[in-house]
Amino acid sequence: MKYTMKRFLSALLTLILFLSLLPSAAFAANDLKVYIDFEGYNLGQGFYIEPTALEFADGATAADATIDLLGRMGHEYDAGGNGETFFLLAVKGFGTENAIIPAYIPADESAPTTENNVGNSDDWLGGGDYSPMSGWLITVNHKILETSAAEYVLKDGDVLRWQFTVWGFGADFGVMQSWGGDPYYTHDDKTALIQALFA
Repeated sequence: MKYTMKRFLSALLTLILFLSLLPSAAFAANDLKVYIDFEGYNLGQGFYIEPTALEFADGATAADATIDLLGRMGHEYDAGGNGETFFLLAVKGFGTENAIIPAYIPADESAPTTENNVGNSDDWLGGGDYSPMSGWLITVNHKILETSAAEYVLKDGDVLRWQFTVWGFGADFGVMQSWGGDPYYTHDDKTALIQALFA
């Protein structure tokens, strides 16, 4: 009986030690469901990646969701940051068609138009394509994220929309913001609609 108890305790101790060596992520439940897409509406190109539901453990960030989605869809990307920050610079395979610049972008001699935009000269869509003010910005629940995607911790139900701004540093999204100026138009909040797609 003593021998059996010793073997049991030894096996239990071995199991505990083994489990303690496993990363905590192995046991983390995917408690969060978020929705993320990539859009080129300001180039007249619609969705590059349609809204997609992803699940994550607590503590995941908008950068985690971005990297996960692009990886699933097979898109290479270029990003800036130091691990604690993440700024999406360019994505391969988006925006290679002729752009249709929306009429709500103000008439300015340096602003792009459908007729005069310089276009996208390679397979990557990123900052500097179409205008000096262009690039990728992310909105979370209809608000432009004013920090790095790596610093935003996801909440259950978040709607993340990576959109390509052509002019006005996001003012062409039709979303109120505090640092890029007033929006060029008022865009309806689609957060609930996108959430409802997966209800």
